Amino acid sequence: MADPLLDYDGCWSAYKLKTSIIGMKNYTRLRSVEARKSVAKSSTTGFSFFTNPFGEVLEIIDPFTVGYSVGTVPLRQGLSFYSRYPTLFPVMCLIILVIITFKKPKRNPKKQSKSKKIKR
Repeated sequence: MADPLLDYDGCWSAYKLKTSIIGMKNYTRLRSVEARKSVAKSSTTGFSFFTNPFGEVLEIIDPFTVGYSVGTVPLRQGLSFYSRYPTLFPVMCLIILVIITFKKPKRNPKKQSKSKKIKR
């Protein structure tokens, strides 16, 4: 089943409206890829469209346009890797950060102290 997403993109001020509309479109595409499911997005002031599980936009209606769209999207059963293990990525990032932070630097044998005086 496609996941429906209903929102109101016009809740932002006129200054941020264009950025908000484009941002919600990209956010919806990201969520589609993340869950590996199709999304049907319907908006009163923003883009209305369908996406497939790979985030490709299908049957788009531009902002502030009256209309409707009928589309066919592939349905997918099951969970994506990210949906199955949502905390794995942040935990792996934290582990890598700790390793990088506390790793001892290698000593370069070529860079020894030059305390010896050269005799002439």
